[in-house]
Amino acid sequence: MRARVGGCALLAALATALVGLGSAGADGEVTARVMYYKEPATRVVQPMLDGIFDAGDRGTVDAHFLVDAITSASAATGASGVAFTEKRYEAGASYRRQLDHLRLGGTARYSTEPDYTSVYGAVDGDLELLEKNVTVSATLGVGRDTVTNAGAPPMVPRIEGHLTTLLGSLAVSQILSEHGVLGVSYDHIRLDGYQQNPYR
Repeated sequence: MRARVGGCALLAALATALVGLGSAGADGEVTARVMYYKEPATRVVQPMLDGIFDAGDRGTVDAHFLVDAITSASAATGASGVAFTEKRYEAGASYRRQLDHLRLGGTARYSTEPDYTSVYGAVDGDLELLEKNVTVSATLGVGRDTVTNAGAPPMVPRIEGHLTTLLGSLAVSQILSEHGVLGVSYDHIRLDGYQQNPYR
């Protein structure tokens, strides 16, 4: 319960700060919501905060923050039947700028939990052709994750591994009619590094 209250209080403080920034000189909106999931052995409470703001005449900034508060009695803890609570924090932001028929953007995201940390960044672009009937989109991204067995019992040797993720994406869409769009995309993902379960 403490994780849920703490996460909501932090989100409320961030919402107040973002609303103050939005009213200082840029149009925007902030949305706060809470997702709740429950099954016999697991409960997840996820408060989320999303904000989108104008950045100049042709730019927008989109940011989010969330907390996953997970309570479970899973045997994965190493002590069957003993409940544990774990929190994951995630924050991210993206920027988009429209330049005539070209839209450019960048995204950054960071998340952390007791045994896993993830950092991700990407750049992307959309090019509109043939009177905006054809759109070509491309994305390049890279991620760096650190995984440990921090949740294992004290007598278990500590493990730490790193995983690098590379992403490349290319998509083309064509408007066929008022109600029809044809799209083709190709995604390539490369994983390099630690991909094992550190608890096994």
